[in-house]
Amino acid sequence: MSSTIRNKAEAVMQERYTASELRQDADLEAILHELRVHQIELELQNDELRRTQVDLETMQRKYFDLYRLAPVAYLHLDDQGIIQDLNLKGAELLGGELQMITNRPLVSYLESGTYGEFFRHLQAVFANTDRQTCEVTLRARNGVTRNVLLESIAAWEDGNRFCRTVMIDVTARYQAERELQQSEARLRALFEASPVPLATISRIDGTIRYANPALGQLLAASLPAMIGRMAPFPKDLLQFLLAGPWDQASIGREWRIVRNNGEHIWVVVTCQTIVLGTEPCMMAGFHDVTERRTMEESLRQHTEELRAANAALVEAARLKDQFLANMSHELRTPLTGILGMAEALGLTVYGALNERQLRAIDTIEQSGRHLLDLITDILDLAKVEAGKLELVADAIQMDVLCDRSIQMVEQLAQAKHQKFSLVNECSHVEFLGDERRLRQVIVNLLSNAVKFTGDGGELGLNVVCDRQQRVLIFTVWDTGIGIHADDIHRLFQPFVQIDSGLARQYAGTGLGLALVRRFTELHGGSVVVDSSPGKGSRFTVRIPLITSPAPSSAVQSAPSLQQGRMRRIVMLEDSAITAEHLANYLRILGILDVTLLRLARGRLT
Repeated sequence: MSSTIRNKAEAVMQERYTASELRQDADLEAILHELRVHQIELELQNDELRRTQVDLETMQRKYFDLYRLAPVAYLHLDDQGIIQDLNLKGAELLGGELQMITNRPLVSYLESGTYGEFFRHLQAVFANTDRQTCEVTLRARNGVTRNVLLESIAAWEDGNRFCRTVMIDVTARYQAERELQQSEARLRALFEASPVPLATISRIDGTIRYANPALGQLLAASLPAMIGRMAPFPKDLLQFLLAGPWDQASIGREWRIVRNNGEHIWVVVTCQTIVLGTEPCMMAGFHDVTERRTMEESLRQHTEELRAANAALVEAARLKDQFLANMSHELRTPLTGILGMAEALGLTVYGALNERQLRAIDTIEQSGRHLLDLITDILDLAKVEAGKLELVADAIQMDVLCDRSIQMVEQLAQAKHQKFSLVNECSHVEFLGDERRLRQVIVNLLSNAVKFTGDGGELGLNVVCDRQQRVLIFTVWDTGIGIHADDIHRLFQPFVQIDSGLARQYAGTGLGLALVRRFTELHGGSVVVDSSPGKGSRFTVRIPLITSPAPSSAVQSAPSLQQGRMRRIVMLEDSAITAEHLANYLRILGILDVTLLRLARGRLT
């Protein structure tokens, strides 16, 4: 900037002095030249200072007007709360002149009850660097009481601490809050005095905002336990209240609700929309009509019972027929696909597997077959009851029967850290019987032993062969909860569990022991129980020992289809998934000519 002023001074000097005045002695000429330039520089600097001062005064007046005439009150306080400066809006709120208010403590304009709040606020301002807020009450000179919000932050000026405060009038908000409180008090008084059970339910979240004592008596519930929580009404009733036809003044319907003591009552619900503050709510009234409903139900009772009984008989017959017709196909079809895939994996059709994988596949296959067997339990029971179930007798190896049965429950016992023992005195015995039914007998008994024995308990299977009496004896024992003597006669009834508490704690269909008894009797045997509470149980199955005419050879692997002469297969299947799986399986085995015939609506396609 100095070079600029220097250049300007040089130009002014050329204009101001003539050439003859400039031509002097060389030294004198240089001195005069510098003096003249310096004089002109001072003149230019004075001009710049005057312009800067004018701009500064203009800016000060501008910001002074913004501060003084701002619509928000501004105050400067020292660390003792003395007002050092304020604007016109601040003087208006405090009810005085600027000159009269300055240098006075702010607490002199506050209600005495807010002194402590203000001084705590002031202390927090100087103890922190961020903005602090508090609400106090002004007692102005004109007698008008105002509620104001103080927002303050600490500042430093000339080495002194100051508090810069914005004062906001929130009296209107306080007035609105008081009016809302008065309105709520009136509404609460109406609620509490009404003999009709009433509740105000929020339309936003379904919680109860208010409830009167009559509603507490109706629901046999405590009012404090209901306020602020979801309304204790059935889901459909609550949805009706929250999303009902809001354009109607009142709605009357009858609903069945449950009191807190478990009693069922009928109520007529009337409701109307209201607004609490800004929250949309529903005011609902509940009228107990249980007595009238009871009388109406008693008048229709005899006719309805007869009608229901007849309908139940017809429906039971229909469902039984439908069940027997659909269960076998609908449930067995997907399991057949699972078993087929497990068998294909076990035969390494899709590639070689290691020993652990083969054992896992074998477990999947055995479990799937057991599940398939269980699906037929109900069908089997129905057939047994109708006398239509026939056993498929074949040669059975005792070792195979025991091993396959134990595999079904071994993992369950391990999960409960139970100790399992097998005593098989008939290791090499081969006899005639229905292996699937006998395995189901043993598995059902072992599953019950695992289920009703606690963690770390013991259970086992003992097999004895009495050749003199020609009888096989299977004994399944455990150290579980045991059975009362009065309940043993109910064990073998279908769809029955001894105790409803046990039914909740121990899952089951109630068919296992019923099938155990019937399958044992079909083999010409019997089953007995020896048990006492807390000491475990022993189930003993006795069946006749019938040996096969000739011992069966060891189980051989099925010959590969590739070894035979079969090159073309025509397959009839109504399940697309099963058909596709079998076709792929056959193609992998080398039978490339596979023709699939599917059934669609009773026709071949």
